[in-house]
Amino acid sequence: SRSVIKLLELFMESGLKCDAAISMVNSLLETGCDRMVSATVDLCTIDLYNGKATFLKLGAVSSAIRRRGKVETVVVSSVPIGLVSRIENIPSCLPVDRFLEPDDDIIMFSDGVIEAFKSKGHSDADFYSFIEALQTSNPKTLADAILNMALSACGGVPKDDMTVMCAHIGKG
Repeated sequence: SRSVIKLLELFMESGLKCDAAISMVNSLLETGCDRMVSATVDLCTIDLYNGKATFLKLGAVSSAIRRRGKVETVVVSSVPIGLVSRIENIPSCLPVDRFLEPDDDIIMFSDGVIEAFKSKGHSDADFYSFIEALQTSNPKTLADAILNMALSACGGVPKDDMTVMCAHIGKG
C-alpha cells in the first residue's frame, strides 16, 4: 500500500489529474511489477483557499466530517485500485467534494476500526453517534478516543488494521 500511495502522491504532485494518476497506478499494478495486486486508497486533499475538501476513496470505508457536533458521512462505493479496470462500466476515479468550515473535523479510519465497533452489535449510526458525542476537536485526542474505543470493542486484539486520522480546520 505504501508504494501505491507514494506513486499517487508523485503523479498528482507532478500535475497529473486524479483519473490519470489512478490509471497509471492501475496499469503498474496490472503489469505485476509489484507483488501487490490491489490496494485500498483513502485520500483527502484540501484547498486551503476555498475550503474545498476532495475525497478519493477506492475500496475504502466512509469518512466523517464533524460540524457543530453533527457528523456527515462521506461515502463512495468503489473497488480498490488495481481492480478498477477489470470491472466494466466503473469510472476509475470518483472524487467527492465537500466544502469545509472553520472548526470542522475530518475523521478518516480503516475498516478495522468500524468493524471492531460493529462486532459488539453496534450499527454504523451508533459509531457516528459516538464520534458526535466526543467533546474534543484536538485531532490527536479525537483519533486516540476513536482508536481506544475500537480496541476496547475487540478486547485489545484487533482482527484487522486499525488506523484513525483526524484533522481540525482552524479559523482564517
